[in-house]
Parts: sequence; C-alpha cells; structure tokens
Amino acid sequence: MNGTANAKTYGMKYLRERGIYLAPNGESLVASRERRTTADGKRILSRLGSRLSCFLFGRYEWAFHGMPDYEVANTGNLLARKQASDFQPDQLIDTGATAGAH
Repeated sequence: MNGTANAKTYGMKYLRERGIYLAPNGESLVASRERRTTADGKRILSRLGSRLSCFLFGRYEWAFHGMPDYEVANTGNLLARKQASDFQPDQLIDTGATAGAH
C-alpha cells in the first residue's frame, strides 16, 4: 500500500522517497529519508533522532536544497520545524508524482 494506505487500518502511512504529497491545507510536500544536506553544505539534523521516519520539504525547499518544513516520526506524529501544522501525516494524499533527485 504505497503512500495511500489508510493509517487507521494499516498503521503508519508509508511515504515514498521523493514522493509528492498534498496536505489538506493545499501545501505540496516532498518526502525524503535520504537528503541530509542543504545547498550550502549544512547538515540537516533531525530533532527526532533515531525516531525519524522522513523529512517533508516544501516544493521550493526541495528544488533549492533548503531545510525541511516537517519531520515525521516512526510513530506517525508530525513535528513542524518552521510553523505549526494543521494536519497529520496520515492525511497526506499521494499525488503519484515523484520529485527530481537533483
């Protein structure tokens, strides 16, 4: 059930590497477990540590190697890094598109 599984039925939703997701607020986000540095070479450090499932980047931040907007914990909880969120990862809709690797 790639990306579209109902979290209440199947546990935490699996977010595809570089998968593009639509949040209920209309925000478009890119999921990544692999991106670890920004364009200027700074390391992206997780506030969740080993509990990190993946980062969620806004489309602009993804395209220009910026910092992630959110972190998703292994438990399915969302940690906002820039501004408070009004959604949970299980509400993200997989668009079926994949962001470029850069």
